[in-house]
Amino acid sequence: MPLVDEPERRRGQGYYTACSIRITVLGGSLEVGDGGFTDWTARLSGDAKERCLVSCLATERLVDCAGR
Repeated sequence: MPLVDEPERRRGQGYYTACSIRITVLGGSLEVGDGGFTDWTARLSGDAKERCLVSCLATERLVDCAGR
């Protein structure tokens, strides 16, 4: 699985605070998931040291993969 650095990315900026991931299939033509670090728990708890890493897979897009 290749790891590609995209420092100029616009996707997820303002939502993910630091690094983020994008999960694609079919040679990168279909995005099926994403994730990254957020500041939700730090803001809710008032603790700047709090860290939260979230991710998801879009099951409806995985179904699309089966049909291709």
